[in-house]
Amino acid sequence: MARYDDLPPLPGALVPGPATEVWASKDWMWDASRWMDEVLERRGVTRDATTPKQPTLTPWFTRLVADTDHGRVRMVAGLPETTSESVLMGHLATVVPDAVPSIWAADRERRWFLTPAESGSLREVETEESRLSLMSGVLRRYAGIQRASAAVADDMVRDGVLKLTPGDIVKQWRRLGLSPNHWSALSSTARRLEELGLPLTVQHDDLRSGTVLADGTTAGLTKARITEWMHAYVGHPLLSLYEPLRATTEGLDDAAAAAARARLLRAYSSGWGDALGSSVLHRAVDDALLLGRMSRVLSWRRALTRASDAELRSWGRTGAALIREVDEILEGQRQA
Repeated sequence: MARYDDLPPLPGALVPGPATEVWASKDWMWDASRWMDEVLERRGVTRDATTPKQPTLTPWFTRLVADTDHGRVRMVAGLPETTSESVLMGHLATVVPDAVPSIWAADRERRWFLTPAESGSLREVETEESRLSLMSGVLRRYAGIQRASAAVADDMVRDGVLKLTPGDIVKQWRRLGLSPNHWSALSSTARRLEELGLPLTVQHDDLRSGTVLADGTTAGLTKARITEWMHAYVGHPLLSLYEPLRATTEGLDDAAAAAARARLLRAYSSGWGDALGSSVLHRAVDDALLLGRMSRVLSWRRALTRASDAELRSWGRTGAALIREVDEILEGQRQA
């Protein structure tokens, strides 16, 4: 795994270093604020001098929030090793204009972009009682976004968005030396998914209530906007199911989890219309969830490329746990 000291410095840094140290530095904040002011000035907007604030600082992205005389704005900076959100969202906006936040300006080289702030992630309004219903609506909406994105998938790849087919994921897994006793089984899993004949689409890879902007009403869910595309790529659409199914069924007993899973799959299938029958989805979902776990591990590796040693130890636990889950599932399949 490449580390920050093997890579060119991040934009705004003179020497390589952990991303969080760069983004928290006074020099970087000054540079980012100056760029923000230049963008706002072109729109006739003035920033409040007491801002920006930095409410989000992680090893893979940071978010600045500034107040202006025309409302609040957000600036996001990401890593060169993760997906360029502004590129991906720009392409999605051509086929589903209301599916992503509008971008006021972007600096592709520095992976910076500025948007008007939109309040109200689904996480802020969901409750234990409403979580399943809300995520069902999200998956119905998201499936429609995926289906539309197939028309611009090739354009996204040509513009630098990562492409990962199920076969590509298995190849990367093998190159990392993971699950060495199960490579043949994994190749068969990838082949079964590819033989479904679904088009390659956008694959968010971290779809959860915190990345969905919606007010929690039925009408609001039909117009939900999806954010935080830095882990996304062009790939098999069904791999997106792993994170929402995990988050929604976690902590439920077996019967409740099975019922919740069935409801979520029905909602997702309905968003695809006649392109994805529910019987096909139910046969393929276990394969998709297995490769979805593997996809998340690869996403974590990209996201932690510029993490400090302490951050790598902390955030890396999630990836290590997923690797163990994959091995346990494969061993269970072998013994069945």
